[in-house]
Amino acid sequence: MLGTGLLLYMLSKEIYVINHETFAAASIGAVVIYGIKKFGPSVAAFADKINE
Repeated sequence: MLGTGLLLYMLSKEIYVINHETFAAASIGAVVIYGIKKFGPSVAAFADKINE
């Protein structure tokens, strides 16, 4: 609730302006999160196997 209100306040007062960089950052963040969720366990298992 606080985050939504703060975001709406910042947008309404033009403290933060959404532009192409915002969409690029959201896209990159989504790809990173997807990669961590999809490949994280297998990479962790591989790293543990190397450490043994």
